[in-house]
Amino acid sequence: MAKFQISRRKFLTSASLGLSGIALSGCDAFDSGLGVGSGLRSFLESANGLTYRAQRLLAGRDALAPEFSEADIRQPQRPNGVTAPDDDTYKGLLANNFADWRLEVTGLVEKPLSLTREQLQNMPVENGAPLRVRVERQLGYKMPKYLYKIELVDGFANVGGGRGGYWEDNGYDWYAGI
Repeated sequence: MAKFQISRRKFLTSASLGLSGIALSGCDAFDSGLGVGSGLRSFLESANGLTYRAQRLLAGRDALAPEFSEADIRQPQRPNGVTAPDDDTYKGLLANNFADWRLEVTGLVEKPLSLTREQLQNMPVENGAPLRVRVERQLGYKMPKYLYKIELVDGFANVGGGRGGYWEDNGYDWYAGI
C-alpha cells in the first residue's frame, strides 16, 4: 500500500480554502458588530475614506461627470433592480396611473418647484415611474426607483439617520463613486 503524502503547497492551499470556508460561514456572527458606530464598522469605513481620497486624487477634486449629447445617451436604459417597488405609496400612485404624483424640488434652491406628471410627460420615464434618477458616476443604489421630491441640503445631519439616506444609514457609502 502506498504511503499518503501531501506537499506543503497542497497543504497550504487546502488549509487556506478550509479557513476561508469557515470564516465565510460565520459572516452572520459579524453582523452584530457592523452596526453604524461600531468599532468594526468604523475600521471598515476608514478604508472607504481611503478609496474616496484616492478617487479625488486621480480624478481631481472638482472633476465633474462629462456632458453627453443626446445621440451619446443609450436608450432604452437597462433597468437596475426592481421596476415596480413593493411599497404602499408606489402602489397607490400606480393604481391611479400616477395622476396625483408630483416631483418637488425644495431646500437650498432659489425657486422651489412642484411638477406634475403631465409637465414631465415628454421625458422617457420607462425605468422608473414616473421619473427616476440616473447618476452615471455612482453605484446603482444611488439611483432611486421613483422620485417624489428633490431637496438640496447643506449637510447630512437631518437626512434619514444623519448619514445621507436609507442605504447610507445602513452602512453604504454616501458618495458611491465608480
